[in-house]
Order: sequence, then C-alpha cells, then structure tokens
Amino acid sequence: MRNKPFVSKVVLLAVLLSCYLFAGNMFLVYAEESVQDVIKLIQERSQDIKSYQAKFNLNMKGPQGEMAMNGDIKFKRPDKLKMELSLVNVPDAKQLMISDGNTMWQYVPALKMVSKIDINALKKEFGDTYLSQTKEDISQPLKDVEENSLRYLGKENIEGKEFFILEAKPKALPGGEKTPFAKIKIWIDSESGLEQKAIFYDEQGKEALSRKFGEVKTNLEFDNSEFVFSPPEGVQVMDMTDNTREMLEAQKASKEALAPLPPEVSPPSN
Repeated sequence: MRNKPFVSKVVLLAVLLSCYLFAGNMFLVYAEESVQDVIKLIQERSQDIKSYQAKFNLNMKGPQGEMAMNGDIKFKRPDKLKMELSLVNVPDAKQLMISDGNTMWQYVPALKMVSKIDINALKKEFGDTYLSQTKEDISQPLKDVEENSLRYLGKENIEGKEFFILEAKPKALPGGEKTPFAKIKIWIDSESGLEQKAIFYDEQGKEALSRKFGEVKTNLEFDNSEFVFSPPEGVQVMDMTDNTREMLEAQKASKEALAPLPPEVSPPSN
C-alpha cells in the first residue's frame, strides 16, 4: 500500500488541475484607447494557429509553501486536447487530461481513477462555453480576465522575441464566488498571439500563481488518434458531466445577474 504522503500529493495534483479547470520602468504605458487595438491584433493572429504543442509549468505559492507542476500539451482546433502532467520531484504523481472533442477524460494512474465529461451534451446546452477546462489553451490568452478591465502596459523583448504585456482583473468564479486573485499580468507573443506566461497576484500584490509555456511549436499535423483515450481495465470511472453542467449553469446565472438592464422606454405621449 502506498504511503499517505504520496497519495496526498497525487490527490493534490488532481485537485490543483480540477480547480485550475482556473510594471516596472521597463514598460512603456500606452493610452487606454490602444487596448482594443492590441486585443484585436492578438485575436486575429491567434486564430491562424490551428494546432500547437508546448511545455507547461504551473507554480503555486501559499501558506504551505510552493507546489509546482510540469507538463506537455498538444492542442488541435476546435477542441482536441492532450495534457500530461506531473508534480515536480514526485515522478509517480502523474495525470493525463485528454479530449477528442466528444469526451473529456482525466486519468490519475496512481489512484486508478478516471473521470469523464460528455462534451457533446454540454456543447448543445452551452454552446462554445461547454468546455470548462480551457485554462491551458494558449491560443485564448485573455480567457481568465475581465476584458473591460484590461490595461496595455507595453512591450518586452525576451530572447529576441517581442511580447505584449497586459494587466487585468480576473473573471469571477462560477456562481459569482470571489476569486483568490486580485490581478493577472499576461505576456503574449506579438507574432503568434499565443500566451507565453501569466502571473496571478493576491490582494497584497504578491505573486500567488504563475504559468509558463515553452518550446512552443505551431500548426503541426496531429493525427486524431493522438486524442483518443480508453479507460484501462480495473479503474474506477466517474461521470462528471452533471457536476460540470451545474458549474456552467451557475456561471451563466452569475453573468445574467451582472448584465446591465435594458434602458427603460417611456410610453409615447398622446
């Protein structure tokens, strides 16, 4: 039987991924009206990316210390995804997330546990918002932020590549719950429109979480078979479709509650 600390770390890896399924003088500050131009440019360029693969690193800081994950990502539009993750310094604590566009699977080998989400069913109900675990899609670099709060901080050159730097408030959690982050800063490749890294800050302005992507290769020819998964024999399979549906319904209700009311129209006078 595996020792408890190891199992705890594996469980923590699963929890982290599920929850995550969430300027100095060197920057030139631009006029507020330039933000929309930058957003438009980023969206136009990222739409040209049909597939990519990249290395992934997630680092979390908290009262218990630091926790880091490394991984590999493959993505093919519109919604094929394969992520292999592991806790740093815990090689056996691995996890696989994979979607063929119809079903999203999450597999933790050490716990012999598999969860699945019926993407097709949620797509019919919620449209493009059906996929709840898009946090690692670097072709959507503004997915975590409230776009009306975006500030363009300027550009930075890193190893010969130019990056846009933007800052914004994070989106509210499903159901309108308060997010643990107060601010997000994002570095976006000005040529491809892909996210390079993002740093999440807490209410005290301290770095609480960071994610970074490296060795990015775009528009590769992936065979669809790379995104197919069958649960191994003997594992427990849990259907998380209803749980995801509840989360998306709460998120939808929260957005509708926050939406501005239409202007009141006075009846025509006689």
